[in-house]
Amino acid sequence: MAFGRASSLETCYVNIELRGLCQKSLLGGLGGLIGWVLLTVFVWTPKGSGVIVPAMLTGALIGLAIGVCSGAWEGLFRDRNLERLKRGVRIGAITGLIGGAFGLLIGEFMFQLIGGGLFTRAIGWSVFGAAVGTNEGLAKLMPQKVSYGAFGGLLGGLLGGSMYESLANVFQWLGFGRDVAIAVGGSVGLVLLGMCIGCLIGLVEDILRPAWLMFMSGKLEGQTRTLDPKKRATTIGRAELADICLLGDPSVSGRHAEVTCNTGDYSIKSIDGEVTVNRNGTTQRLSGDFTLESGDLIQIGSVRAQFNFGGD
Repeated sequence: MAFGRASSLETCYVNIELRGLCQKSLLGGLGGLIGWVLLTVFVWTPKGSGVIVPAMLTGALIGLAIGVCSGAWEGLFRDRNLERLKRGVRIGAITGLIGGAFGLLIGEFMFQLIGGGLFTRAIGWSVFGAAVGTNEGLAKLMPQKVSYGAFGGLLGGLLGGSMYESLANVFQWLGFGRDVAIAVGGSVGLVLLGMCIGCLIGLVEDILRPAWLMFMSGKLEGQTRTLDPKKRATTIGRAELADICLLGDPSVSGRHAEVTCNTGDYSIKSIDGEVTVNRNGTTQRLSGDFTLESGDLIQIGSVRAQFNFGGD
């Protein structure tokens, strides 16, 4: 779904995939719920451990749960690819575990240093969210996607963390007992935290990315794929580890085409299959590098995609 934003000088189009954002939000919320269950069942801290060990254990478990669920999104929903699923879960677990442990440690340190306040611990949740947000970009070796995810996760962690920290107080204000308020507030708060992180990771990328392909036909119809300007080459093909995977399409070869970015200009070339580009009604079969313009229709086997450039 495309949302338009007009000005007197130009019209900018931002392509936002609502289905993907909903999926990421739900997976993030599921991760938050699993994290709360893990905290309730498994967390035990030795006497005399102070605040450092409990904070790191809490953050590590929540980060592990949200990181695994967030990391599963692409392989589970987008590409339905087992290899991508395993890699996303593995990297999500690592980034979530580390980010959660150190994020909550930073939040607790800020809380002790400043002397309380709602947003002090939320700063720690933002660090935690930023770490979780990097997992998809790291899994796909896309540097710009890492930065989008980190920024989105930071915003999501700050927003969701603020709600998480305040919900127990809200439930107590509503008349619940302290233990019940902490339990209910914690579970609802962690679900909201995960949902905020998942949603904003995707939303920031959709808004800030400079270029993307929007698929008009094939198994990816209606979906978009970000073209990372910091990645040397983006491969398109049927192979499981192609950057843009058209898995199971017999009209597409393993490494069918490649998109490259050089000083802000994007070009496409055929690697092992026929590629055509339609520009303003004129179709050209590619024999070498072809510089793309926004609105170009690219045919790869039986799959058609539109190239979009955010600066146009």
